[in-house]
Amino acid sequence: MDYLSTNSILNGPFIFTYTSHHMVRSPGKSLPPYIDTYSNKNWRCDIRRILIPHELLETEIDGLSCQDYPYECAKKVVSELRRSGGKAYYLKENPKIILTTDSGSGTYNLQPLPAKSLDEVLGFEFKPRFLFGNNVVTETPYGILKNPPYECQDEQDELPRLVILYEDKRAAVAVKKLLYEVKPFTELFRRPDMTRLSDVEKKGSLEDVLKGGTVTLLIASENYLKSHLDVITQLKLESFKLGRGRSSLQIINSTRFANLTYEQRRFYFPANLVAALYFKAGCIPYGVVVPNCALCYELQASLYVGVALARGPNGYYKGVAILMEGLGSVVNYVDTDEVLKGGSMEFGEDEAEKFSSKIVEMIMEYKEKFGETPENLYVVRSRAFASIEADEIRKKVERGIEKKLSLIERFMWKKLKRKTIVFMSPYKTKYNIGGNRAIHVKSLSDYSNLWLIQPPSFNHAIRISYNSGNIDRRLPVLAYLYLRWLDFTSLIMKGRSTIAPVTYAKRYLKWLTLQDKIKLWN
Repeated sequence: MDYLSTNSILNGPFIFTYTSHHMVRSPGKSLPPYIDTYSNKNWRCDIRRILIPHELLETEIDGLSCQDYPYECAKKVVSELRRSGGKAYYLKENPKIILTTDSGSGTYNLQPLPAKSLDEVLGFEFKPRFLFGNNVVTETPYGILKNPPYECQDEQDELPRLVILYEDKRAAVAVKKLLYEVKPFTELFRRPDMTRLSDVEKKGSLEDVLKGGTVTLLIASENYLKSHLDVITQLKLESFKLGRGRSSLQIINSTRFANLTYEQRRFYFPANLVAALYFKAGCIPYGVVVPNCALCYELQASLYVGVALARGPNGYYKGVAILMEGLGSVVNYVDTDEVLKGGSMEFGEDEAEKFSSKIVEMIMEYKEKFGETPENLYVVRSRAFASIEADEIRKKVERGIEKKLSLIERFMWKKLKRKTIVFMSPYKTKYNIGGNRAIHVKSLSDYSNLWLIQPPSFNHAIRISYNSGNIDRRLPVLAYLYLRWLDFTSLIMKGRSTIAPVTYAKRYLKWLTLQDKIKLWN
């Protein structure tokens, strides 16, 4: 599971708000009706709660010029609409766009704007398919129970050995049985080494259990995980380094495992766990194919840099994770060398310099692996990039890249690649614009341009701010929808708003900030 919450199937060390890296997410309460079918029904919206975009046409309100003071005018309109009993918001990127219910909209000169369907915006239906190592294509990622992973390490490299550490043998045997009933998993992994936690503690410390060349599955009760929180936090962080940016430690809360329904235990739990263990072992569980998507070539030959934000004892922490797509391969990991820290959520001057240098290193790593620079570079974080911040990072990256390339490569980068650095910020909103809908908003200020999209399974819209050069404006929407499926540690997609590689950086960062908080508590 990804999140340590009371609804999780598998859990990490405790049940507060922190996350573990690469845990299997709870299947939740809404289950697909039967095996090999993925339920993606539209959320049934209450029409009275759906917000309709309107354009404010007033030139003046209460003697105030709406051209010179658009935000002040927008605030007055929103206040009046709310007093009339409706919901209303204005968009900071363009305050002339007001989202409101129908009630009260006649008070001002507001012109309704059409919210198009996602299919109409994209020009096709975004319906991904999942490709596995035997060239089988399925409609759901749950095909992982019947098919081998899409790609693993080179044939000459042996897969890591699975080690199961357990508190209670009955729970460990039950989990092991579910795993090794998955035939493709059995063919890839030898029988695991099984060790009781009490035996480890007698001989030494839990800190000694992690070893290179292994993937560790720790199965323990909620009480045990809570009482050993500091040690497990240290183990989790160490596992990122051993796994070269991918945690090699999977944690299962056996207390919650015991409460799974029969359907969850026989289907959803093993599918999520198998996918997570494949990923930790260096495999790509499945490939994502989007039929009728001409633009997807650009997505599948790009470099994605995800930035996660968290507040720690020493200011704001900024974790970085990388996802590379090229030639059908996916490379993703967390940068554990250095976490940027500053006094604000935005990059300070020194942080921007370090971050830009990291991006240059990642571009050169991409070039070394795939033979050419990426088609596009996406820099993704939840907080929107101000234009001045994005421009400064873009300039630093371009200067750094030009120093690394040959004369011919430098010419090609300047001529073809200059406009392909996309700064993108998706995050949840309070807006309900209706299922499977999308609205594009062009910025009137220093903020980025904006998409509001509401995928079919979402109750509220996702706000995607983006700052880029001359790219097809559909690409930020496509990138968001596509990257949701590249979090290989969880197959549950309903309502998931955070995308890879931000999810990877976010989980690592929460373990890191937790470690710093534990030090203060002690």
